[in-house]
Amino acid sequence: MVRQTPFNWLKPKNDFVLKLILGSENDQSKELLLAFLNDFLYVPALQSFTSVEILNPIINKQSIYDKGSILDIKAKVPGYGYINIEMPLTNHNNMHKRSLYYASKLIGNQLFVSDEYTKVERVVANNLLDFPFFSSTPYHSCFRLMEERLHEPFPDLLQLHFTEMPKFIRQDQAGKIPVNDRKAKWIRFFTNEDDTRGFEMAKQDPVMEKMVESLRVASLDPEAMIMKTQSEIKVEECLNFFFTLFLLLIIDVSELLIQPDI
Repeated sequence: MVRQTPFNWLKPKNDFVLKLILGSENDQSKELLLAFLNDFLYVPALQSFTSVEILNPIINKQSIYDKGSILDIKAKVPGYGYINIEMPLTNHNNMHKRSLYYASKLIGNQLFVSDEYTKVERVVANNLLDFPFFSSTPYHSCFRLMEERLHEPFPDLLQLHFTEMPKFIRQDQAGKIPVNDRKAKWIRFFTNEDDTRGFEMAKQDPVMEKMVESLRVASLDPEAMIMKTQSEIKVEECLNFFFTLFLLLIIDVSELLIQPDI
């Protein structure tokens, strides 16, 4: 049972905390990741995933001109395929392209020179968005390839999932989320901002009890706190850098415009 000792909770929406709980190389993290995937992909109980491999999240460049990528979580389920989990917190209006780019990299990096195309495995991109993105009402959207006239589905090799968490929150508060929605408990956990609700969620479900315990352990770990803070600082530093660069460009352009003709 989770021990109820006062402390400051880490926020699970931080990318480092997400990786720590679901993307670490330990048995409990893998167990929780399997539970997450089974629920988010609605895997039937008799076909539940039973093993998962956590992979290096860095997608290597194939040439010096390629854009490098670092995924939040990259995993492989034997017999099913590769899975990418992302949790972007800021809307840069490019999430559809970003997700497709990551997924295409996961497809393109599967084969070596002598490999047959038959070895290409399914790729599933699972995006947990902390902002609304699509104009449709459902909080979850799944995109797959299909023939445009007959709507005949292409072989199931690519899935792009988008979960818009703000939409879920509004629908949940309005009592519109079905009781059998398997994704609901996970989104409530990720979006929880009330430190007092952690132990309450732990009592509702054995998997959530382990999620809360993992978050509690991480929250009590000073090293984890430092890494979490560094992760937040890096984001802020990047924003400051681009803002400064933007101002310098404006200044340079302004100086060119006001230079008198010689």
